[in-house]
Amino acid sequence: MIEAEFSALPAHPSTPVPEETGGLEHIGTIAAKVFEQLAQPPAYVLRGLGLFEMYREELEYLGASKWLVPSGTKPDLKYEVRVGIRRESRCECIGFAHHKHCTHVVDATIARRKSAVCDSCGKRHWWSEITEVFEDNGLLDWYPGDRLCRVCIRFGAWA
Repeated sequence: MIEAEFSALPAHPSTPVPEETGGLEHIGTIAAKVFEQLAQPPAYVLRGLGLFEMYREELEYLGASKWLVPSGTKPDLKYEVRVGIRRESRCECIGFAHHKHCTHVVDATIARRKSAVCDSCGKRHWWSEITEVFEDNGLLDWYPGDRLCRVCIRFGAWA
């Protein structure tokens, strides 16, 4: 008798409606929704992406895989971040001390992937400012695979 009372109530809008062909087709949509949620990056990764977009030009490369990354919450505060393989990455912020990950490490990792060191001046530049030397270039001072920035090319390193 109780079952009859509940079956008369309308189902919640998020409750999947079983189809007439066995009632298991909705399981695929539930699995897809769960997978979508799992495939989304964690919040700290999204904040790190935003931090990179906001402060891209303010990032400073110190050498030896170390970066100075601005804080996303405190103006004029920068954290020293060492980027390496995931377990070797380090940051000075409180979040990294508590969670072993933070937005600053994400920011520095993105910067490392989107930049390279010029083999002439030794400074790190964005990939859009770097030209790679190929064997077809016929340069005697540089080997194929060397990378030169626009400034060094302009001042004669390409000769």
